[in-house]
Amino acid sequence: MSHAIILMLMVGLVSSQQLPHPCNNGTAGNTAPGTNFSAACLSAVGGVSQHDLLVMVDASGKIPSGLLDYSLNSWGSFDECKEVQSSGAVYAMFGLNSSIAKLIGLTLQPGIVPRLGMCLPEPCVADVARFASDHLLLAKIPDQPNPQLIEFGSTMSTGAIFTVVLIALLVVLSFAGSVVTMGGIPGVFELNVSMPSLAAFSLTSNLSALCDTAVRFSATSSLEGFRVLSMQWVVIGHTLMMFEMSGDNLGYLLNKVIPRWTMEPIENGTYSVDSFFVMSGFLLSFVVLRKLESRRQKNLDNGIPVSFLSHLGHMGKLVLHRWLRLVPSLGLVMLVDAQLLGAINDGPGWAANIRPLGGACREYWWTNLLFINNLVPRQIMKECVAQSWYLANDMQFFVFMLPLLFAFTFFAPLRNNRWVSYSIIGMVIVGSVAARMIMVHVYDIKTGKQSIHQNDLYVQPHSRIGTYAVGVLAGMVLRHVLANRKALEKQKALLENSTQDVEGGEYKLAPSAETAALGDEANCTKEIQKSHFRCLCSTRSGIAWIVLLACLGIMAAVLWGLNPYYAHQHQPSKLANLFYQGMSRVAWSIALAVIVLGCALGSLPLVNKMLSVPIFVPLSRLSYGVYVLHLTVLSTMIGALRSPMHYTDSYAVFVYMGVLAISYMLAAALFVLVDLPVAALEAKYLGRE
Repeated sequence: MSHAIILMLMVGLVSSQQLPHPCNNGTAGNTAPGTNFSAACLSAVGGVSQHDLLVMVDASGKIPSGLLDYSLNSWGSFDECKEVQSSGAVYAMFGLNSSIAKLIGLTLQPGIVPRLGMCLPEPCVADVARFASDHLLLAKIPDQPNPQLIEFGSTMSTGAIFTVVLIALLVVLSFAGSVVTMGGIPGVFELNVSMPSLAAFSLTSNLSALCDTAVRFSATSSLEGFRVLSMQWVVIGHTLMMFEMSGDNLGYLLNKVIPRWTMEPIENGTYSVDSFFVMSGFLLSFVVLRKLESRRQKNLDNGIPVSFLSHLGHMGKLVLHRWLRLVPSLGLVMLVDAQLLGAINDGPGWAANIRPLGGACREYWWTNLLFINNLVPRQIMKECVAQSWYLANDMQFFVFMLPLLFAFTFFAPLRNNRWVSYSIIGMVIVGSVAARMIMVHVYDIKTGKQSIHQNDLYVQPHSRIGTYAVGVLAGMVLRHVLANRKALEKQKALLENSTQDVEGGEYKLAPSAETAALGDEANCTKEIQKSHFRCLCSTRSGIAWIVLLACLGIMAAVLWGLNPYYAHQHQPSKLANLFYQGMSRVAWSIALAVIVLGCALGSLPLVNKMLSVPIFVPLSRLSYGVYVLHLTVLSTMIGALRSPMHYTDSYAVFVYMGVLAISYMLAAALFVLVDLPVAALEAKYLGRE
């Protein structure tokens, strides 16, 4: 019986005067007389030595300190429990009812489940769970067993071995490709063969391409800086989110840290995704319109009629190019999440953070390949590579906008009247804002309150296409302005070189007002090239800086608009909530698009110079890899912990910097081993689009 008493002390569920014994009210089932445990449990305890039983007691979670700071998780010592597995010990993680927190005056947010790690003989797990359930101590966790048995150790499955072999093969191909491109190994042997398919994997060539600081379009060089800064904003936002989900001092974080006004840009880091939508839409319209106009002019020059079927074929090639650009790297990350990560470690954090990633990818991998994972499954946390909901939206918007851009180029009424084209994109923006406002009103979506409808508002395409359309509109404007400038430059050159004989003499035609204005602008541009601090006091520059300050003001209003809510936990009024959630993302996007246009058109030379620093170019190329990798890196770091994280500002900074550095290093490997080889092979066998 002494063993049974020790066991009851171990699980922290000793019968007391306040808690009735299940065996006394007939609910205990096959429990031994006078105890809360079955005969099988007591027999298992009786077969364990006193030393090993005390190890189980020591390895089990206890009442933690810091309860008033929401330190409600007590994992115990998984590794210590592993030492006595030969005595029949298992490690079980119990999810406790959040109503326990009310005993000390705490109210937990929905979804927060206190966790208690227990080390005990396996036959006792069901008894402890039954006892906890009878006394309303056990939580009901959707799609998860409670308690959850955490296995000791891990095994390499066939899928894990395949993943390792695939990665090793990519590394071998990269070195073999380097040997081919270098013509052998200097001082060892020479190799004079042409193997372009293998050369596509060349590590040396791909590293050179990665480190190249040349930009493709000088007009869009500011996007390099915006992309890098936005990506780092995404990472720091997700780092804070992980502390909110897994920290052991959540009360301090929610009540002391989050209300700081300096934390609101991080807490509102979701607007970084809107920045990516703007940049993606901007490049789509700017680059595709350029290609389509060139294609149309080439067909006109050669007298080639363009049919509807040829349009469809060309659009299909663009979509295929986009798919091949995204899927290989994403697929490798999905494979690692689904097969490899779960097999390389163990522990309570690993079971909570890493193995669910694998389960989601094994179930929903196909939705990622079809880019419908923002629709199926409906919740972000159930998606394979959860952050890839953005990629699904981006692909859907790409496919939606392509026919419009073709129509704007090849359909004469739209090509000749650009304001009609602008109005069509404007209608998409207005429609998205209206859809968001309707959802907020109909489903009463509250700021900061998690729900399935809040999830829909965040990831559904109709609620996010507005920001993408803002970027598309900005790219169209830039393309048309640059085309007009090019036409004026040709006109100016023609007029300056045109001469006529008048009564035996010559005279040059006077330039038009537009040409004269272009000449003044060209002079200013030349001055800017000499010094980015000149021409800053002109009327045009003054207006540009006023517009810049207005855009920054809009961005600040969006980021700090929820200050009363975070600082005082007061919900905004229904009207304020409706307009904020309905219009804030489009407002942010418009402000960003205006700044990008100002940089591209030379109106903000100083800002453009700051965002076009050469180091941003290679880092920008790695943004996609960092995006698909960083949550895996962050989850791996947290999953390897043997106890919940404790938030401090300095620790959060170190976590962020570590995750960022590792993510960039892995993204560089992904870029040179996967992205560039696939791009080279596509260009060789399918041609470039």
